[in-house]
Amino acid sequence: MASIDAETVLGWLKAAGEDSRLRLLALCARQELSVSDLAEALRQSEPRVSRHLRILCEAGLLERLRQGQWVHYRLTRDAAGAGFVRSVLGQIDRNDGLFGEDQRRAAGAHPP
Repeated sequence: MASIDAETVLGWLKAAGEDSRLRLLALCARQELSVSDLAEALRQSEPRVSRHLRILCEAGLLERLRQGQWVHYRLTRDAAGAGFVRSVLGQIDRNDGLFGEDQRRAAGAHPP
């Protein structure tokens, strides 16, 4: 993997370094989800989730996909950005209740 400049890595850290955004990364790393699905999973308002998603997209960690009238979000296809996200998510305990609850709510809202 090519070296990434410090400014990019700092941008990734700032974007991922907030609990709601980390939870959104965990959800979008598993499947494409809409703002509505993500808001339901996090139990937050759609405008609030949209602001977090914008930050993650601007940092290059998520991608925004228009599908008809819906917009879905997924993990970036950029190898460096996706590798960063997977590395960070790999540090989280799989038994962490908060992340598990998010996953269950997202699965109920939007089956894979």
